[in-house]
Amino acid sequence: MKLMLPFLVVTAVWLPVGYLLGAGGIVPPAQSWLHRLEQGMVLGLSAYLVWKYVIAAVLGLHLLNSYVYLGAHPFWNYINATAQQMLLPLRLLPLRLGKLDFAPLVGIAVVFVVAEFAGNGFGAQRKFGLTWLFSQLPI
Repeated sequence: MKLMLPFLVVTAVWLPVGYLLGAGGIVPPAQSWLHRLEQGMVLGLSAYLVWKYVIAAVLGLHLLNSYVYLGAHPFWNYINATAQQMLLPLRLLPLRLGKLDFAPLVGIAVVFVVAEFAGNGFGAQRKFGLTWLFSQLPI
């Protein structure tokens, strides 16, 4: 449920806000209620793209704490535990070279690449991203 919360909240907030912005001429008015709902759903999906900076910060702090001892504060325990959960999909890849662990750096790169393609699409026409999907509405 927590994972769906940003999507649901942004979609629900967009319904009245989109109507007000359309009535004020700030955005083009929706063609129907279903069109406005589709817009809200695309904006709800884009709410996840904001988290790329938070994820990158957690992974960067984990990388810093891995090589520099910053104390036994519960904050660092939380950062390490959270980063290890985020890096679980990369665990199978050989990202260690001696004592160096490149998993946080690869994780940060993957997060930004995926967010870029999810937001703006890919290919010459930049298709299949959220920007492209929003321009294709109503479906």
